[in-house]
Amino acid sequence: MPAVVGVPGAVGDGQADDTEALQRFIFAARESGRPAVLGRGLRYRVSATVDLSEVEVIGNNSSIIAGTPFAGSVVYAEAPVSIADLTVTGEGLAPTDLAVSGVSVAAGGGLVVLSNLTVEDLTGDGLVLTGEQDPTQPATGEVVLLRDCVVRRCARGARVHGVGRLQVERGLFSRNSSVGLQIDNCTDFQVSQTQFNGNGARPHTAGDGCVILYSQRFRIVDVMAAQNTGCGINLGGGDPARSPNFGWTVSRTRCLGNGLHGITVDPTVRGREGVPVESHGMIDALSARSNKGSGVNVTCAASVDIVDLVATDNQQDGLAIASANVVVSSARVLDNRGYGLALYGGQHRPRYGGHRLQRITSHGNGSGSVYVNRWLTPAPILDGRPIAATEGGVPSSALA
Repeated sequence: MPAVVGVPGAVGDGQADDTEALQRFIFAARESGRPAVLGRGLRYRVSATVDLSEVEVIGNNSSIIAGTPFAGSVVYAEAPVSIADLTVTGEGLAPTDLAVSGVSVAAGGGLVVLSNLTVEDLTGDGLVLTGEQDPTQPATGEVVLLRDCVVRRCARGARVHGVGRLQVERGLFSRNSSVGLQIDNCTDFQVSQTQFNGNGARPHTAGDGCVILYSQRFRIVDVMAAQNTGCGINLGGGDPARSPNFGWTVSRTRCLGNGLHGITVDPTVRGREGVPVESHGMIDALSARSNKGSGVNVTCAASVDIVDLVATDNQQDGLAIASANVVVSSARVLDNRGYGLALYGGQHRPRYGGHRLQRITSHGNGSGSVYVNRWLTPAPILDGRPIAATEGGVPSSALA
């Protein structure tokens, strides 16, 4: 069917209120079953939420601008929906317009495609995607695709909750006040070729680049997380009543110059660290450089494999492990201010230990090459031999 082109009655100059004309246009396209194509490069100022549910919207490089005063979300949509080549911006908001979100989508078991979408300058979340997925079950229902999307200068970049079969490709989450992208209670998804840069832009706010909570069977591939004020990537938790992250892979990823750790794996609330949580995760071909915390921090997790790691010039340890049954194969931990490799434990954490290490190169680190806590049981194995506990670090010649 031919598209419905142009918005009758809209001015599109960024000054006039085009809310009613734009909404009538979208409803007409939905009823006809045809795509809605906005005027090329026009700027539609709105004073209320625009409903884009169950329609294909081709933005044609146009913008929807939140005027002031405004409350709620600039754009709302229910699946199935497709939005392409559109900017949603809060550039017209006043400082008193609190918690205005950009685009809110209820996936609800349908198909959601967002491509070449830019969301910027919002006082609330830039992008909110909500589904009905139980993270402990195989993905059913919705398919959510985010391709070539940019979310920047919002209070929080994006939150994805309860969605299955999510694909985030070639995204940019930049300079949001707190977190760049938060994914929670999701399953069977992938984040690839995406950048998380400079999040936590609000003063005195630690903003992680990407946070994933209570999710299962996911991959992070070809990602860069740089200059965030918190961790580059945070695979966290905190609520013992929820299922922790499980069955995940982080590969071919760079974490550079972040304000805390390059990547942290911490699946449970601190204070319960005596009981490591099964993760069945893998970190493969990760580069962690010049972070203000450790390059890689693994806390209270069990069954994590780390392969082909490079961790250099971090202000704490290159690789810090306070967990159980971690396997490290081929790691270069160089010129960090703390230990190159630190295996932590404690008298009240009897279940920590059982690590297997091979092909570790560690030198030039400020505190020593390796730290092994004396309470680790069983003792870690390096290249087939147990490592004795040490408080002073293993000489570099033992590892190089």
